Amino acid sequence: MPNKNNKRRRNNNRPNPIPGAPSPHPPLKSRRLARKITTQFHKVTTLASRAQADGDLVLAERLGKEAEEMREGYQEASRLSTRFHSTSRWVLKVLSEMGWSSSSNSGVACGEGGGK
Repeated sequence: MPNKNNKRRRNNNRPNPIPGAPSPHPPLKSRRLARKITTQFHKVTTLASRAQADGDLVLAERLGKEAEEMREGYQEASRLSTRFHSTSRWVLKVLSEMGWSSSSNSGVACGEGGGK
C-alpha cells in the first residue's frame, strides 16, 4: 500500500506557461522581501522626483525608467503587504487621532468635510 506522503506534489512555484498570464515569476510569499521591494521602489521614485526638481533631467530620466521596471514587482509586494496590514485601518486611526470622526462626517465626500 503506497504511503500518501510519497505522492508527487504539484510545484506551485513554477511560472505559469499560459500565454498572457499576469506574471511569469513565482508568487511572492515573503513579507520581509515585500517590505524590501516596496521600500526600494519608494526610494527610487523619491530620488527621481528630487532629481527632476533639482534640474538633473538625465538622472531623473534614468531613475524614472528604473522605477517603471520595478512597478510590477512593487504592486505585487504591496498587495502582499496589505493582506497582512490593512492600511485603511491605519488611516482611520490617524484621522481619529486628528479629531475626525466618521459618524460626524457621514455622507460627506472626501475632502469636503473638516475635522471637528
